[in-house]
Amino acid sequence: MATKTLMQYPEPPPPSPPKHDEPHTIDSDAAEDKATTLAVTEMLRSVTNIATRTMVREATASDTILQRLITLIHSGIPDQCQDVPSELQPYHRYAASLFCIHGDILTGHRIVILAALQPSILNALHAAHQGVVAMCARTADSVFWPNITTNITRTRNQCAQCNRAAKANTIQLPTDIIPPDYPFQQLCRDYFSYNNHGYAVIVDRYSSWSMVFRSEAGAEGLVRPLRETFVDLEFLKS
Repeated sequence: MATKTLMQYPEPPPPSPPKHDEPHTIDSDAAEDKATTLAVTEMLRSVTNIATRTMVREATASDTILQRLITLIHSGIPDQCQDVPSELQPYHRYAASLFCIHGDILTGHRIVILAALQPSILNALHAAHQGVVAMCARTADSVFWPNITTNITRTRNQCAQCNRAAKANTIQLPTDIIPPDYPFQQLCRDYFSYNNHGYAVIVDRYSSWSMVFRSEAGAEGLVRPLRETFVDLEFLKS
């Protein structure tokens, strides 16, 4: 499977030229707003959605090394690392937590990613330039491969933008980000503008699920989308 199919970063639709022969109506504004909201929502989800389980499962099925690892897990991983084939030795230290289910290899709640897909995963994790701690927090309950923390650190250290930001904030001490334990336990929000309209985006930190609302800046522009979100969540709980 080609790794480029895992991550797609769609370009936002260009603004349509004004048509002077068509009347400007509330309905046309609503239609434009809905189309814009959908486009931005899909764009945000494409950035935050690292890879689906189906994609990983199909890639794993065609990967020779991981298929050998599945066979070894089923037959029993030897106690001594030297008794394991050399290409599988990096997994030996995690032998106690490795298991297979429906063609996937997992360790705890984290799915094992084959080497061919790791660059795409790293690019997605690093897209927001949030640093090593935040990138590792995103993988804590999602993806895994041997030396993943080393790979994340190398990706961060090789990024010119991250290095410039680090120099500009040398006094600020890093703080650990505590990951949420369940969906919608922690929400992030921000404002942005598109086509001269204001929007509020709310993202669930656990699942990276994003919600986009037409909104204006200010307290009311934040409170209304949050209130709608909380009402929906209470409805789902009931």
